[in-house]
Amino acid sequence: MPGADFQLVKLLSLDPSVNRFMIYQQGCFVGGTVLRLAKDVAENNLGARVLVVCYEITTTFFQPPSGSHLDVLVGQALFSDGAVALIVGANADSNTNERKVFEIMSTRETIVPDSEHGVVAHLREMGFEYYLSPDVPKLVSANIEDLLVKGFNKIDG
Repeated sequence: MPGADFQLVKLLSLDPSVNRFMIYQQGCFVGGTVLRLAKDVAENNLGARVLVVCYEITTTFFQPPSGSHLDVLVGQALFSDGAVALIVGANADSNTNERKVFEIMSTRETIVPDSEHGVVAHLREMGFEYYLSPDVPKLVSANIEDLLVKGFNKIDG
């Protein structure tokens, strides 16, 4: 099943044996995940440069307003298609004029307690159907301070 990685290797004329991994159907969760993975790969493979490409195609979730639940319509209004690409490396090579633009100081991931029903998606005959719980803002506000403190503590030592 040739995926986007197959097409990208061809478009960029990369060696067909270049290491790659794909993460599908993860929505906004995947951005942080691929940065964490790219950082690990770059730091643990001397001279490695990791091309990160993320794209979100939420038009696959689009449903006409008639008969749709309000949470589906809100989700369609909040989220849209988008794409980003960047190169992650470690130990900039001064011989090639590499320079750091940003530094990933630390990565961390956690599961917010009791959040499994915050966003629910199902693949149905008509496409993806997803629901946003009205509890999402409460889940975020109840946990954001603790998550930020724990995240920044790792940087401070």
